[in-house]
Amino acid sequence: MKKILIVIGIIVAAIILVIAINSVRQGMVINRNRALVNRFVHEFWNKGKAKVADELISADFIDHSRLEKGGSDRDALKKGMLNLREAFANFKLTIDEIVFTEDKIAVRMTASGIHRGKYMGIAPTGKKVKFNNIAIMRIAGGQFVEHWASVDRLGLLEQLRGH
Repeated sequence: MKKILIVIGIIVAAIILVIAINSVRQGMVINRNRALVNRFVHEFWNKGKAKVADELISADFIDHSRLEKGGSDRDALKKGMLNLREAFANFKLTIDEIVFTEDKIAVRMTASGIHRGKYMGIAPTGKKVKFNNIAIMRIAGGQFVEHWASVDRLGLLEQLRGH
């Protein structure tokens, strides 16, 4: 009976150790992914550093949202960011909420800026705008490999057109 209890105790201790190691590892992955997202938002989107995309985004990246006509790769995302920053002075993304899994993140953000350039056929209005978007990104090898986004374009267009 004592031997069985000892064996059960060893098995329980081993299970607890494995769970603890996995929790630490998962926490490290989440922290690394959090840093990746923060850098992507602050350097790429908010500062307009297109070159940082080459570090943060995989060469075989697929943007399922297609922010830019004619492409769904890393270069199209860079072009879309530059066009958005050209249309909206002081463009800024603010992270409102992040949800993590081991290889995916979901981010709820608020975008803001001043309409100073043509956007979706609308001449500059000088209006301050604010609109929401939600992005889901898959991460592999420390880089973004896939992206899905839902942008409140209707809300943005209503602000630009004054509806």
